[in-house]
Amino acid sequence: MKPGLPIFGSGRRKPGHSANGKSESGACKRGRAGVFTCQTEGADQENFKATASSWEAGKHKHNCLPEILYEEVILMKNQVRSMPLFSQTITDYWREQFLNGDVFYSDEAFTVAVNPHLDEDSRIMMLETTEGRVMAVLTPAMADKVGLYQRQDLSEETFRQKLNEAGVAMHGADYLYYFSEAEKNVLLQENIEGDLRQLTEQDDAVFSEFESSASEQDLDDASVELDHWAVFGSFEKNRLVCAASMYPWEDDIQIADLGVLTLTPFRGKGHARKVVRSICKYAYDQGYEPQYRCQLDNHASTLLAKAAGLTLFGKWDVISPDSID
Repeated sequence: MKPGLPIFGSGRRKPGHSANGKSESGACKRGRAGVFTCQTEGADQENFKATASSWEAGKHKHNCLPEILYEEVILMKNQVRSMPLFSQTITDYWREQFLNGDVFYSDEAFTVAVNPHLDEDSRIMMLETTEGRVMAVLTPAMADKVGLYQRQDLSEETFRQKLNEAGVAMHGADYLYYFSEAEKNVLLQENIEGDLRQLTEQDDAVFSEFESSASEQDLDDASVELDHWAVFGSFEKNRLVCAASMYPWEDDIQIADLGVLTLTPFRGKGHARKVVRSICKYAYDQGYEPQYRCQLDNHASTLLAKAAGLTLFGKWDVISPDSID
């Protein structure tokens, strides 16, 4: 299974996850373009310096220059502060995913961190920001497997080459979309018109009819379920023709992942845009940041994201569930 919706909407299932958004292999952690922050003052600066000292003392196998990396991280932080496009919830979450480890290598284009606390199904992750910077994070075991410690000079190309030589396959990147702070404010003040409403368990018969009218492939890719955390639908002549659902991305993170599906005869009529905006407005009211994902080749879904007012955050990828250590 690969995240992505083939026609309209956000492909939103995580690799290794079932249709209800729950992990088949354990908890999953999944990265934003140019707005990462790295707190290097005070206690965090001391932690960073302690890491550098431990490298110098030979406690790590990493063969690189921590003081140079320290300057690179400060540069990244300064770049972040000049681009407050997305909410702190989003930037903090992805910063934690990619920078909460030992920064093994960093230059103006590529950063690699080694983090022993990554989950099994995200033991290698990569994020390309909209500014073209690429970040990667992996566990020490995967760093050993790909021979990361044997070289100082790295780039995205050489990193991917080392993955390939070690027989490590990536899942295939998704686009990540979020609302900018400006678009969020527009959405919250909007009165969305149309025959739209939240769906509940009382809509079981209506939703079953909707599912029976969609292809198995569309249902599998969209992963829109009536028992998800939030479900909204758009109706035409009392018939449910478009539905979107959300579930919390992680238990302790206020981000909700979105999927949406429109029945084939009703596409191109604006149903998906209205449903996406409606469910996202609801998510904000509940204190969550909406998240929209789709595969890179899903052009209809990328058009929907833009039409719904979402902004591209970056391209995010994880190790393939079929990749064996």
